[in-house]
Amino acid sequence: MPKSNNNIIPDDLITTINDFKKTMDGKMINIHGKEYATVAHRIAVVRRNFGAKLQILTEIISIDDKTVVMKASGIIGDKVV
Repeated sequence: MPKSNNNIIPDDLITTINDFKKTMDGKMINIHGKEYATVAHRIAVVRRNFGAKLQILTEIISIDDKTVVMKASGIIGDKVV
């Protein structure tokens, strides 16, 4: 059976993780004393490594006059990653 263009292979994930680690410098923000990579940086690294294979779905979980809670899911093929 031919390999689907949307399949994740372990090397794709390893390459993406290594790329992320190499490019973290200056892309971190401090939130309540912990360092986090910005969403823009995380998405840039994943797009650079997976391109159009990755589908990002967003949904509003709740919304009121002070707060919006969102959920984002990354999907490659039929797998949530």
